[in-house]
Amino acid sequence: MKPAVPGPRAAAAIALVLSGWASLVAVRTIASAALPPPAGNLALRTDLNSASAAELELLPEIGPTLAARIVERRESVGGFSRVEDLDRVAGIGPATIAAAAPYVVIKPPRPEPIDDQP
Repeated sequence: MKPAVPGPRAAAAIALVLSGWASLVAVRTIASAALPPPAGNLALRTDLNSASAAELELLPEIGPTLAARIVERRESVGGFSRVEDLDRVAGIGPATIAAAAPYVVIKPPRPEPIDDQP
């Protein structure tokens, strides 16, 4: 029995997908290396206590898995009080905190609204 060999269209599709993936990785790497931290403007920084997983993924060294873990940890403990609290998230250590710290801010978690309607 002969092994299945992809035809020219399948091979072209595979090449297109792989080149697209490589481009995304390159753009993300270049973008995170090229952009300086937002100096004093806190409005441009990502709030660890309100950012979505997608927003957290934009931070240096934070991918989808770590972003999901950050959100999970935030929801389980009620928020972060300092950037260094990220070391309690599995997979985040001093190097990741150092890379992300210039791009984040900690704002107090918003209290849940009180619904006093009967």
